[in-house]
Amino acid sequence: MPEILKAAAIEFSKHGFPGARMEDIAARVGVTKPVIYRHFKSKQSLLEALLRQELSTDYSQIADEIRLHRGPLVHILKAIIAGVKQAVPASADGLSAYRLMLADGYRLPSLRRAIQQSALSPVREALKPVFVRAMAQGKMRKADPDFATREVFAPLFQAMMVLTITGLDTWGPRATADYLDHALDSFIRSYEIDA
Repeated sequence: MPEILKAAAIEFSKHGFPGARMEDIAARVGVTKPVIYRHFKSKQSLLEALLRQELSTDYSQIADEIRLHRGPLVHILKAIIAGVKQAVPASADGLSAYRLMLADGYRLPSLRRAIQQSALSPVREALKPVFVRAMAQGKMRKADPDFATREVFAPLFQAMMVLTITGLDTWGPRATADYLDHALDSFIRSYEIDA
């Protein structure tokens, strides 16, 4: 199955979701199209499996850490960003999932929902009550907690957008990590979060 996903990544990257053909994916692996369909019921399920593999940061683990954390808010925010930095691909091949989401995500609402539910929502839902509590205790400037949870992750999405569109040589993993650290420091200052 890893060979199928690797071949699918190449075909989807070259042709996008609509242009990628199951027979070409099968040919890359050296099998027939029915063999591919034994593992994946459709081209969309193959794409979803590929994206799950490539976007494999364990967001549910990050959400659990947020729920269990009882120390200073700054510490959990730094832990979140450290965990999310792992999502930054180390090679151009690792960008294929992001390119697919940008190019074809609008055509596949079920794919967008799956990514939203498995990656983004658990972390935001875990973080919102932490922000509400910090605001109530005066440890964070009062604001809309929903907006604040989105704002924490906005720099990550900007970084991934830049890397996806322009390539890794634009920033690279180290510069991206530095940018995310700087963005978090700005967020902490803007929301007046106690250190």
